[in-house]
Amino acid sequence: MKKIPVLTLKIVTLIAVASLLLSTALFFIGYTQFERQFDRQYKSHILSIAHTAREFLNADLFEEYLKTNKPDGSWYAVHDVLQKMVNKFNLDLMYVSCVEPPEFTKIHYIYNPVRPAGRFKEYPMGYTENYVQKKYNESAHRIFEKGEELVRHTPDSKSGPHITANIPVRNSMGAVVAMLGVRLPTQEFVDVQKTYIYWTLLTQGILLLIYIIFFVYYYRKQFINPMLAITKEAQRFASDSSRITDITKTVKNRDEIGTLAQSVNKMEKDIQDYITNLTKVTSEKERMNTELNIATGIQAGLLRKDFIEENTVSIRASMTPAKEVGGDFYDFSMLDDHHALAIVADVSGKGVPAALFMAMGTTLLRDHIALMLRSSTSLVSEVGLVNNILCRNNEGGLFITAWIGILNTQTGRLAYIDAGHNPPMIKLGAGDFAFIPRAKKGLPLASMEDFPYKLNEIFLKPGDRLFLYTDGVTEAQNKEQKLFGEDQLLQYAVSHQAETQAQFMENLIKALADFQSGCDQFDDITMLMMDYKAEAGCSEDK
Repeated sequence: MKKIPVLTLKIVTLIAVASLLLSTALFFIGYTQFERQFDRQYKSHILSIAHTAREFLNADLFEEYLKTNKPDGSWYAVHDVLQKMVNKFNLDLMYVSCVEPPEFTKIHYIYNPVRPAGRFKEYPMGYTENYVQKKYNESAHRIFEKGEELVRHTPDSKSGPHITANIPVRNSMGAVVAMLGVRLPTQEFVDVQKTYIYWTLLTQGILLLIYIIFFVYYYRKQFINPMLAITKEAQRFASDSSRITDITKTVKNRDEIGTLAQSVNKMEKDIQDYITNLTKVTSEKERMNTELNIATGIQAGLLRKDFIEENTVSIRASMTPAKEVGGDFYDFSMLDDHHALAIVADVSGKGVPAALFMAMGTTLLRDHIALMLRSSTSLVSEVGLVNNILCRNNEGGLFITAWIGILNTQTGRLAYIDAGHNPPMIKLGAGDFAFIPRAKKGLPLASMEDFPYKLNEIFLKPGDRLFLYTDGVTEAQNKEQKLFGEDQLLQYAVSHQAETQAQFMENLIKALADFQSGCDQFDDITMLMMDYKAEAGCSEDK
């Protein structure tokens, strides 16, 4: 017996499974629509009966009925109407009852007409029972406490399938004093449902079998045999790529399979060319990865790893780099015994060019601030010189946003230049964190030569705290592409302002990770926090 090709078996299995899944899906769609139609019709029908029955009730008399347990003429008249409705609509029963809170397990019946010769026995007025059934007790609670209308479908129970509606009954003051229940048998629906399922499954099974037989015959002739020829050639070429044969030319199909055979022929030629170039491409990629790792190491080496903890000031910073080499930078140091420097900067763009441009900007800022200390120049003039140098050496059109501040630890004077950077936050005394107003904001460095930067100043008192950051914090995105934003950052800062510097920054990193919900970090996250502790005399600033 000729062996059946594996491809044929897989195709037959796939078609059978796909057809079965499709027919099953169609069956469930039809069945779901069938059940939805049932729910709509039965729910509308039974609620209509319940609303009509409620119109005949005088709820103001219920309290007296429950006290005396004696029916009067009005009770008999209403009971007669309810009994007629039970008979006319072929209901199992109808009841009007009061259920005692808070457990809603003790039931007092006022009306309880049942279907004649049915399986239920009518309870007389005033009949009381304890009924503990979770769904019923929860329904009673919702009706009496919230005034809801509920419909429950019970397809399987000892008393047969049925649907039940429960609605609140209010007195003339609008208070819910009783619950009206209507129970309608649904055996007729269950019988129709079984018939529908039987004939649908039988019809789909027969059609499915006919379809599979026809499809397999046609598919083998038109597709499988040509595909086997192409497969054999592909297997041969995989084991011996040094030569190309004409096996695929035996495929005569004038369709996509014929095109595939021609493409395999061409692919074999292309693969031979590709193998020749693969070694060269792989070598180049390894070289690029090595250079990227070196750039990452250079960037990390420029950052200060320790922290400052003096009697007058403490400074701590951190950077959480993104996967790609970025351009964030921070620096802090004690320039002398009474002046503390804090810098946070962010270069536009990503990759090695941005990292190298930031390295140049960082070196220039450090050198010129050191020069300022040894000469009579000012922070404004030195930042202006750095800006001009970066403008003249900026072929890539990059720029750097930066915040550069110097704190006089004797006077509390914080002099700073804002070169287009994110607004820092400051906590003054016992107050909450707030953003520093942008009084004299300058352009980013390397944007325009000879830009006149302005010096800003604020005065700190012991206990004040300054927080600097880059846009990797405020522009962190979640799956809905929403930004973390300045408002959410401010809320975080206010709620965590009592934490230490390390705790504050560590918890902010966690908050950003939770906000991003598994999304990749797109930009470096850089933070710097300065706490001013104490004053110690007076000093002049440059």
